[in-house]
Amino acid sequence: MPSRRKKFIKARRKANACEINTRLTQINNTLYIEKKFGDELSHLRKEFEAQFWWTCSIDRMNWAQLEMFKKALEKLRNLFEQHVNNLVIQNTHTQTLPFCVDNVSPSNIPFQNQLIPQQGQIFSP
Repeated sequence: MPSRRKKFIKARRKANACEINTRLTQINNTLYIEKKFGDELSHLRKEFEAQFWWTCSIDRMNWAQLEMFKKALEKLRNLFEQHVNNLVIQNTHTQTLPFCVDNVSPSNIPFQNQLIPQQGQIFSP
């Protein structure tokens, strides 16, 4: 009987060792795949940062990149200001005069008096 027990224990240990080795191989394979994936992501990130350097943190930019970034921001500000000015001009051109019938404005004040101030009103101190 003791020999059967020893054989069983030995077989069980061998089976456990095989299971553990199989699991270790699976973990190593997964680790290798994940490491390759991480390396590929790192490579893609570096390519992306080289191509689109302005998307990375300002702390990571070199002096030349900072200068180009500054000029791009200034150009953007100028374009924004031009756009705002165009909108203001466009808005003033699209404002219409009040609708009048028989030369009378909606407030019953003669239309002429609303648009053309009297001489005294223009030069009043």
